[in-house]
Amino acid sequence: MNYNEMILTEIAKMYYQQGLSQKIIAAELGLSRPTVSRMMRQIRDLQIVEVTIRQFEAKASDFLELAGRVSLKLKLKEVFLVPHSPNSGLIRKNMGKIGAEWLNTNIKKKLFLACPGGAMSLP
Repeated sequence: MNYNEMILTEIAKMYYQQGLSQKIIAAELGLSRPTVSRMMRQIRDLQIVEVTIRQFEAKASDFLELAGRVSLKLKLKEVFLVPHSPNSGLIRKNMGKIGAEWLNTNIKKKLFLACPGGAMSLP
């Protein structure tokens, strides 16, 4: 390990293990915050640290149990849950899909549904 990698490793420890901010690290080492930011990028590029994001994989039974508890607590006939995602577009898409399925199943023929942007006819 060369001197530069030793410095980067110490900065990685300060940031990831001690929980210090880049601003505090910069102040302690007499560096600018942008310099520390660039060094953090080098730390990742040189694979001094590895960042792993674990996806929470909920089982269907977990969703059913939670839906049942929400239904009882709020006295609702039906509850539909959509898994959390950092992608808000995916959440909206899944919510839309569930809503469309519910409408398709529960709305009577030849009914008009008022929408904020107008109206649409359901078959």
